[in-house]
Amino acid sequence: MISFNEACDLISACKCSDLGTEFVALSEALGRVLAVDVLADRNYPPFNRACMDGFAIKKEDWEAGHRQFDIVGELLAGQRFDESSIRSGTALKIMTGAATPKAYDVIVRIEDCIVSSNKVSFSVGKISEFLNIAKEGEDIIRREKVMFANQVVTLGSITALASIGASQLEVYKLPRITIITTGDEVVPVSYEPKANQIRNSNAITLQMALSKLGISNVTHEHVNDTEDKIIEKIETLVSASDIILFTGGVSAGSADFVPQALGKSGFVKRFHKVKIKPGKPAWFGTNDITGKVVFALPGNPLSVMATYKVFVEPYVLRLIRKSPVNYSWKQIAVNRVRKVELDEFFPYLADSNVSGDFLEPLTLNGSGDITATLYARGLAHHPVDMVQLTVGTFVKVFEF
Repeated sequence: MISFNEACDLISACKCSDLGTEFVALSEALGRVLAVDVLADRNYPPFNRACMDGFAIKKEDWEAGHRQFDIVGELLAGQRFDESSIRSGTALKIMTGAATPKAYDVIVRIEDCIVSSNKVSFSVGKISEFLNIAKEGEDIIRREKVMFANQVVTLGSITALASIGASQLEVYKLPRITIITTGDEVVPVSYEPKANQIRNSNAITLQMALSKLGISNVTHEHVNDTEDKIIEKIETLVSASDIILFTGGVSAGSADFVPQALGKSGFVKRFHKVKIKPGKPAWFGTNDITGKVVFALPGNPLSVMATYKVFVEPYVLRLIRKSPVNYSWKQIAVNRVRKVELDEFFPYLADSNVSGDFLEPLTLNGSGDITATLYARGLAHHPVDMVQLTVGTFVKVFEF
């Protein structure tokens, strides 16, 4: 049995496969990681853009002493103006977003304009060049990088990408993940279980957890507790999977066949059993020929959640080119004493005030307690080298 830190190091040392790239529509790109730089197709703004409703004039006319200007027309956003009519001492009524003729380099906002017949004067004492005008190319110039390879497409970046016409983006492919649940006693969620059966909560939990990472290419299969059936299932699914997640069948019981089945299917054990609670029986292995990876997690619901958050999720994040750091820090609101000589992960409630973010441990009835995570915000880490967490101690937390 290895330590929690040793297990994390072994997973980190595992080289991620190159899944390749694909093109996706901008409308499907949220959360995806760019595989190439995205360049501007033209200058932005693509013209001198009016930032205010008002009147456009020449700065040189103002400096020459003009204070009343002849109105030569009106320009709305999306329209073009015949610049041949522009001469000294003229003003153009202009609306926000319109392409300001290059001859005009000042816009006086409408609130400061006094219109009389076909002339306009202003109630301002001074002006400056390009007042209320966004200059062509001041945001970004043609062929300049708008986003870089390995950046995540966020909601905030969608507007810029749409504005430059990036309707298709080259992004890294997402992994194909297969969840294999085990157990003769396990039935689908929609079934009415018999007295000796339980519903399959682990499959839907893992599917939803992966969905939060933007991964929808997830399949689920269930297999009974026989070594031959497990081997058959592995061999059937492995070619269509980049990662396989087992739940159940990894402990030391008479029907726990997953570790030996994986060994017979070409997977090399990197670790089996970790000094953590819950989740001690966790197994991790790789196939060095195919580059496939398997995480075999214990079957109890809290154990599944814990081992997914601390082992599986960081690996998946790294595989999809995102930061594997999936934790933050909060202060504990009460004293907590470690119960066993293991790294412990406990569900917590969270609260915030002017002093910071605080957490409070939830009580539970073991890792099989189906209500253990019902009201929890996540799992907090009680390191094995700290017998007690005292009030105010910063604790690493893995949010759900």
